[in-house]
Amino acid sequence: MKRKKLNFKITSDQLSGLGTVVLVGGIDLWSLVTFQDLSPTVIFSLASCYFVFALLFSLLTSNDELTGKDKTTWLLLIGQFLAVNLVMYISPNMFTAILLVIWMAQLPYIMPFKLALWLSPLLTAIAWYSHAIAWGGDTLIFNALLFYSFNIFAMLMMESRRNAEFQTERAERGNRELVAMQSLMQEASKQDERLRIARDIHDLVGHHLTALTLQLQVLGRTVPETSKKEVEQTHAIAKLLLADVREAVSDIREHDYLDLKVALSQISERIQGVKVLLDIPERVAVLDLKQGMAVLRGVQEAITNSVRHGRANEVRIEVRQNKELLTVCVEDNGSSSKPFIAGNGITGMTERFEQLRGHVQAGPSEKGFVVKLVLPLMRTS
Repeated sequence: MKRKKLNFKITSDQLSGLGTVVLVGGIDLWSLVTFQDLSPTVIFSLASCYFVFALLFSLLTSNDELTGKDKTTWLLLIGQFLAVNLVMYISPNMFTAILLVIWMAQLPYIMPFKLALWLSPLLTAIAWYSHAIAWGGDTLIFNALLFYSFNIFAMLMMESRRNAEFQTERAERGNRELVAMQSLMQEASKQDERLRIARDIHDLVGHHLTALTLQLQVLGRTVPETSKKEVEQTHAIAKLLLADVREAVSDIREHDYLDLKVALSQISERIQGVKVLLDIPERVAVLDLKQGMAVLRGVQEAITNSVRHGRANEVRIEVRQNKELLTVCVEDNGSSSKPFIAGNGITGMTERFEQLRGHVQAGPSEKGFVVKLVLPLMRTS
């Protein structure tokens, strides 16, 4: 999912990275001004390289939507690499290679980890070759190998963290969906039990009452006049009882819907960093388990997209229904830099609802992004 404006959030990791850049740049510039006889132009050029690196690093790490398939990502990444090479070319201080460690740590989020691992020797060699051209040094190879080990360590840590984040997110989502599905299954079990009771009443009690009514009708024609009045009264009572049974069975069948309120409440609980507002009527009904699962998975997908792609901190779920339609709107306050293009999640959701004769609408809204789920509640013959 992709949306309309860029949304920046400063994280602790980003602050740590920027702080390291400022510290390295400050020490580097101070040492050059104090101990090296370099022109103001060179000092200004070096400071500009640090500033460009910090700016591009902020842009790349502030937008979760940037991936290896995005041209902007590669431009920001290449720009940082060029800035690192210029810093290492201009400055004689070898500790400036810390910028290369910061740059390498971003690679597992942009490209497959194995590819990043294979490219790391070449990328490290290019950066240190830039330094060697300008400054040389007897210990350059040893320092390059030392910092290369730092690069590998940073990449391994970032890859482990990325996998941990993915597994944690998947586990939390699965747990919420499992709890909601359990509630839905319990409701479906109650629905099946109600239908079983309705069938038993109709097939057994209704059958016997019908037979009793017919027998009383026949008996009313054959009994003596002295007993005819009592038989007719009994026949009338039996007919009323049969009508009440049929009405009760019809009422059970007319209300054989699954109530989704508890399941919807559970699927929106315990989402870290996001405030979920529920506007749900006292009873949210769907026809069967398939419709219930489609709604729950649609809401879950919408919430996940709001957090992952829109970086929203507030999601509102609004449910409205009448005798014919159930409408669920999931709207967030997130934002994005790109026009909306339906991804696999929205596409799968749309296909699932179309199979149930419903439809899905998704797109930017005034507040952020909205997903609208619509299902029919009229049974087909």
